[in-house]
Amino acid sequence: MAEESLFVVLPARKRAKAVQLGVFAVFGLAAIGLARFGSWGWVGWLVGGGLLGLALGKAIALGRMRYVARVDATGVTVCLPTGREIAARWGEIQAHTIDPEKGLGGLVVGDARSGRVRIVPIATRDIGPEAARELIAALKKRLPKLEYRVPTLGQR
Repeated sequence: MAEESLFVVLPARKRAKAVQLGVFAVFGLAAIGLARFGSWGWVGWLVGGGLLGLALGKAIALGRMRYVARVDATGVTVCLPTGREIAARWGEIQAHTIDPEKGLGGLVVGDARSGRVRIVPIATRDIGPEAARELIAALKKRLPKLEYRVPTLGQR
């Protein structure tokens, strides 16, 4: 497989995250303002801090999430909202839980040495349903027997 497929975040999702960032920041500052002047007390500080934490998380996601998934000759690399990249080699991928309509899925990845199974999350909501279908097609092109499977707790 000489080609590389890159699945980037949709511009509409970036705008939605920017709006969420603004809303969280405004309401967080308002809650802290109410707490500061005695209306809400410690609850205002707690709510305001939580909302500002959510705003910070959105800001980090906007700045650090360069793409959602990259499919290349070595395997699949997923970029999390924190900017951390998780790679799964072709020989490790056992199944997928990607449902294009639900907006979230993952790859069921097994480690041959330890026998442990982990899920590599893929935010298909950020690439859209059509690109999620293309991602599944790219996976099945390389792994024809790849199937949709939700792992149970007994698979450790």
